[in-house]
Amino acid sequence: MLRLMKLPRALKIRLIDSVLKKPFPQGGVVRIGAGVDLVDEKIIRFRRNNEPWLIVERREGDDLVCSTWDGDTHVGETRYCINYFQDKQFEIKHYYGPSTVYYNSLSDYAFGYYLKIPYAIIHIRRSLGRAGTFFYNRRRIVLGQRLELLTFMIEQAAEGKDSFSSLELMTDMHTIRWITHPNGESVRHRLELYLDSLVDTGELKKANGDYQLTGYALSLVEERSEQERKHKQGIKIQWLIAALALVTALLTIVQAGLIKLNPLIDFTK
Repeated sequence: MLRLMKLPRALKIRLIDSVLKKPFPQGGVVRIGAGVDLVDEKIIRFRRNNEPWLIVERREGDDLVCSTWDGDTHVGETRYCINYFQDKQFEIKHYYGPSTVYYNSLSDYAFGYYLKIPYAIIHIRRSLGRAGTFFYNRRRIVLGQRLELLTFMIEQAAEGKDSFSSLELMTDMHTIRWITHPNGESVRHRLELYLDSLVDTGELKKANGDYQLTGYALSLVEERSEQERKHKQGIKIQWLIAALALVTALLTIVQAGLIKLNPLIDFTK
């Protein structure tokens, strides 16, 4: 394994050059907008006493030309022979699209550079993310009924929230993916209509564009929950009565001799 062997000089130079071919820009990495997937930049850094020290700007023969940390930024130029640094002193960062791959030594970088395992993992995660977004965008975003919405808001309030916006509620209920959903914005507008209707009926109050629960909302949810519990209990009792009636009818028919059952054990034989 590359991690366990001492890297030969030729291989060290090849690895260093592979980093310097994709230099870190002076203005820093920009990973905002449509071009984020095209970002492919690397940097070699050295630390001293766990503090920033050198950044490799270029290689000239056996020397690494570096800028030095002055407390605020890296400035100037200084030269160090490649052999001056031990393998574990190399700290390499690879800005790869929206992801960042960290290497804690030159041999660690060699492992990733040749076997590509970190990048395979990144692409698998991106593919799974795109697949998840694809399927999410093809399912309907369903808004619950007024009581479900109030119950959800009460649960959120129990965790410390005292006000709600339609944007926060959409994200809490459907995750941030709703923003890219084809019908996401229309569902948010419908949610606002639900919230405004709850303001009209007294369960919510509206202040500065946000919605707050009232005491009436809590009592309404408790009342409806109790009604639903009683309704479910009533259905269970009806099913039990029906089952008992069926058993009673069967026993009556058997006792009347309309149906004859063979005994499990015949003691007359």
